Amino acid sequence: MLDEGLLPTPELVSQAIRNLGKIKELDKAKEIYNHALDFHQKWKSPIRENTLHYARNSMLVAYSVNHNLECANQMYQEIVDSGRYPDANAIADYMICEGERDTDEASTAFKFYNEIKKRNIRATTYFYNVLISKLGKARKYDAVWEIFEEMKRLKIQRNVVTYGALIAACVRVKSEEKALSVFKEMESSERYQPRIGPFNTMMQFYTWDLRNREKALQFFEEIRKHKLSPSEHTYKLLIDVYATIEPYDMQLALSVFDLMKQNGMEPQPTHYASLIYGYGVCQRNIPNALQTFTSMQEVHNVRPDENTYQALFDALIVNNRISEAEEYYDVMITQKDVKSTPYIENLFIKGYGQLGKWERAEIVFNNMIDLNDTSN
Repeated sequence: MLDEGLLPTPELVSQAIRNLGKIKELDKAKEIYNHALDFHQKWKSPIRENTLHYARNSMLVAYSVNHNLECANQMYQEIVDSGRYPDANAIADYMICEGERDTDEASTAFKFYNEIKKRNIRATTYFYNVLISKLGKARKYDAVWEIFEEMKRLKIQRNVVTYGALIAACVRVKSEEKALSVFKEMESSERYQPRIGPFNTMMQFYTWDLRNREKALQFFEEIRKHKLSPSEHTYKLLIDVYATIEPYDMQLALSVFDLMKQNGMEPQPTHYASLIYGYGVCQRNIPNALQTFTSMQEVHNVRPDENTYQALFDALIVNNRISEAEEYYDVMITQKDVKSTPYIENLFIKGYGQLGKWERAEIVFNNMIDLNDTSN
């Protein structure tokens, strides 16, 4: 278009930058943005006044969805310095990006929420969804409900993502009654289209928080009833239901692997981790836990990841076999694609502490601090 001497509209430039950013073509997005800087003076007023704002707003989105917080911060400041403000969807993407390094996500969420209100920016469903998710993770339960009621009051459409974030907030504070109420409201809402996420959330809630196999399986049956395709996480939870809740039923847990294959899905390390945890931690059956860890590699050709090793270490340490855990740890750190995590290091700290090996525990603790510094 430019080669032919044609001038794209500011909206077209903005949409192109945003779309390229979202498909991870950041270099191409920046190229179009730089073109916009070069030829924005060619637009007639008042279009010219909006040209850079649209382009900057979309670059904020592009940087945010590509996890480039430094450049996103710079672009946000450029927009504010120009006397304008990003739109609500751009702010939502920026909030997500900031949250990856933010230790106080609730304060950040409130900051942007108040700014949106102060500047009279039209909020969107997407913005509210991100806001509810952030506040829910921070366990700001009352604020979550206030925001949700505000959406209703302002007649902003609630979708399945909204309800999913609200259900997640309920289960974080272990409010079964409220979670079920929201789930029911979601199912009766206008234009409801079932998605797997909320069903997984409820399955996980009943499996790990309330330890209720019957109710967890009821939600799995609902997944089938709605003809939804179970996700990898759904199958992991189904294994957990049988392998970690008494009375244990490992035959049914193992049958989940066959069910996955029947549905065209190959078991992943996380599914074997659930088996190992069930055998080793819940049932204290180390021989079967070790056999599962070995067979996943030698028979099924599935390489263990951090989650698998974590389940194995947990099983060995809880069964007072920390020396074997150390041997497997030494093997793990030689793997190029597997790294230790603070969760793994915590298992060893706890294990050494129980044995009174405080010097070893301190060494691991210092190593865990290094891991956190590296991840940041």
